[in-house]
Amino acid sequence: MNRKIKAKIKTLEKEIKEVERISPFTQVSFRGLQNSRAIQKRLEVEFEKSLRAKEGRKGLVERIQKVMGENINRAKTIAQTERTRALNGKRYADALRQYKNKLENGVITNPPVFQWVNPLRAKEPRHMHVAISGSKRPVGEEFLPGLRYPGDPNAPASQTVNCHCYVRRA
Repeated sequence: MNRKIKAKIKTLEKEIKEVERISPFTQVSFRGLQNSRAIQKRLEVEFEKSLRAKEGRKGLVERIQKVMGENINRAKTIAQTERTRALNGKRYADALRQYKNKLENGVITNPPVFQWVNPLRAKEPRHMHVAISGSKRPVGEEFLPGLRYPGDPNAPASQTVNCHCYVRRA
């Protein structure tokens, strides 16, 4: 295996780890909770339970509301933001992993390509997300500055909070 491929594999491994770590936006979502570590921990547990049970948005909102009390709007925002981040982050990490495995096995191929989809479910969709809907990028390239996929933890909150977009393999 040549140096260029080894370097690419190392870069992919680093990016997979970065995508799979806990999102800074999870931490932002927890702000205003009286800095209560107990509430943060309960929310993390409920996120995990909801993902394992493959619940939809409604189930996750109910779990968050149970922990947070009566603030349904905050629960909906947190649920949507985290659901978008988790689902798209998983798709992105899986594509990186598959690409890395092919390179490790000597299969020289182009990286997988993702297509951005804005389902226009939000009352006020972000104009930039509507504009890039349908566009395609190889995994690793950004759709917008700092935004590799919807919910990207490296992107500004203005691009990820309450986002309904998703990526699919093109």
